[in-house]
Amino acid sequence: MTRRELQSACAPVGATLRDAAIVIDTMASSLCMFVDGDGRLAGVLTDGDLRRAVLRGASLDDPALPHATTSPQVVAAGSPRAHVLDILRALRIGAVPEVDAERRVVGLHSL
Repeated sequence: MTRRELQSACAPVGATLRDAAIVIDTMASSLCMFVDGDGRLAGVLTDGDLRRAVLRGASLDDPALPHATTSPQVVAAGSPRAHVLDILRALRIGAVPEVDAERRVVGLHSL
C-alpha cells in the first residue's frame, strides 16, 4: 500500500459518518481508520459499525468516532505477513491496521 493509499484509508478524528462512508467506499475496504493530527490511530469504523449506527438513528452528519472501536486490534510495524494473516483468520476480521511504537498508522493489512 502506497503512502497516498494509506492516507486515503484514514480520516481525521472529527470526521462524520458520511466522511467515513466515503473512505470505506473509495478504498473498497471494510474500514475507515481515524487518526489524530500526529497520525496516531484513534479508532476504526467498519462498514458494519456504520450500518448499525444508521439503523440506531444516527445521521450521516453525526461525528463518527463515537460509533468507532477506539481500541481496535492492531499489528506491530514490520509484522510478518503470515502472522498478520493468522490474526485476521483467527479473529474473523477482514483488515487490521499496522502501527509503529507510537501508535502511528504505517499500514493496513487485509485479506
